[in-house]
Amino acid sequence: MADSIQRSDSIDSSGFPLGFKVAHGGQRPGVIADSASRDIFRVELRAMGGHQKEAVVTEGSKGSSFRAVSDEGPGLNGTDLAPNPLSFFAAALPADIMNRFMQIARAQAVQVTELSSEQTTVYAFEGSLMKGDGKGSAQNPRVKLKLKSTAPLAKLQEIARAALLASPLAALCRVPLENTFALYANGRRRTFAALTQSPAPDATDPLKVWKGVPTPLDPASDAPAMLAKLGPIPTESPQPPQTDAAGRRLIRMARSPASDGERGACRATKRLIRRKLPRSTRHPRSTPTISRGKGR
Repeated sequence: MADSIQRSDSIDSSGFPLGFKVAHGGQRPGVIADSASRDIFRVELRAMGGHQKEAVVTEGSKGSSFRAVSDEGPGLNGTDLAPNPLSFFAAALPADIMNRFMQIARAQAVQVTELSSEQTTVYAFEGSLMKGDGKGSAQNPRVKLKLKSTAPLAKLQEIARAALLASPLAALCRVPLENTFALYANGRRRTFAALTQSPAPDATDPLKVWKGVPTPLDPASDAPAMLAKLGPIPTESPQPPQTDAAGRRLIRMARSPASDGERGACRATKRLIRRKLPRSTRHPRSTPTISRGKGR
């Protein structure tokens, strides 16, 4: 199906980095800080052909805008030039929890000298997209924080729980989301009886906003490693594919660890299993654990 979509351009045709800032905002949204807040993140997305997609994300009503691209690997007939969409969320979840952990720790004068994380997430798919009965689901994401601090373990666990409750991404895993829809055809909003209509005002047509390909705001100062392809993960020796009890193949993907302050501060490990999940896993919860090293 992906090969049947006409390709207008591709990720590598522009010569731009995979991710960069498009516009500088006057104020970052409060939801990113350590205070209670409510804001809207706007996503404008287009298909580039195949599995390649380009998105411009704006942080709140007065925030900056960033461009990023996604792709799929050869297993789904992708070109493997950018992370797949689920990888963005898998990287963002522990990074957000770590950021909020440090915000709370600093506010409570708790010194943390090192901080890194590991994440394990299980995604599943059943049915067929071609037949219209495809269903995707996910089990509980498990985030493990590794840190060095002289603070008592009970205090660090308290901060971890507070960081988890403060994370909007963790809430997305914990609280079912009721979707609403606003569909447009030829610039006019259409209504459908089978869909819950969005109460939001009409959105601006992205084709009118972006009359050309998004370009880096300042190539000289923009960080080229905002998104970077690291290549295959090295292994000591080739391993045969893993399968479950029914003989279905398990696919594992991982990201390398990073410490606090580095971009993409996480190590995300994902397993994609083609099987049916019990109903109790349809709305997963994030589970944090802490492994503490000796303080310096």
